[in-house]
Formats: sequence, structure tokens, C-alpha cells
Amino acid sequence: MFQTFEQELYDAVGRAFPGLTVRSMSRLLGKSSGYWSSMTSQKLPLPIDTLMHLADVVECQRILLPQGSRRACQLESVQGLLCEEISTRLAATRAYLEVDVATSGKHLRGETASPTPNRDPMPFFVSRY
Repeated sequence: MFQTFEQELYDAVGRAFPGLTVRSMSRLLGKSSGYWSSMTSQKLPLPIDTLMHLADVVECQRILLPQGSRRACQLESVQGLLCEEISTRLAATRAYLEVDVATSGKHLRGETASPTPNRDPMPFFVSRY
């Protein structure tokens, strides 16, 4: 059976945070207690800023643990999952913006080359403290 990213994320976070509930997952995302249930019931993807918040929470929790411990490894697994998803989404955004800039400026003005501001998404960095 195919799992969505959100289901896979919930399972991974559940392994790292024993006793995880949908309400506590919402709080880990920095949202109100009903956020996770609302997003999953509507089959909406989690926004990138919410995933970034969760990545920060997971990193803070990982810092507090001894390196190489079981829970630290589980948190690193969650970090890898988040990093991959965020990178994929930003690459898709970048590709969309490149197509949009190439087509909209030329067709609207009838120009062959138009100076357009850089519309790339902000760079995504992963760091360890």
C-alpha cells in the first residue's frame, strides 16, 4: 500500500516521540491542536514553513540526546525525511518559477529579453549545532 508523505512523516515522528497523538503532532508543527487532523482529513499537503518548524523542533530535541542513542537515530531519520521533502518541493517551485518567468515576461510585453528580478526561493540549508 502506498503511503503519502504525511503518513510516513507521522509514523517516523511517532517512533521518535513515543505516545504521539494527533494533537501533540499539531503542537510539534507549531500549530493549534486540531491542525494535523484538519490537514490530513482534507488531504492537503503540509506547507513548507510548517515542515521547517518541525525540522527545528527535531533538531533541538536531537541536540539534547547523547550522540548515537536510539532516539537520536530516530530523530535523524525524521530529519532526513524532512530534508528530502523540503528539497523536492523547493526544486519543484524553482522549476515552476523558471518556466513562469520565461513565458510571462516575453509574451505580455512582446519583448525578446526582459530583465526580471530573481524569483528563486530562498536557499535551504541544513545545519547541526
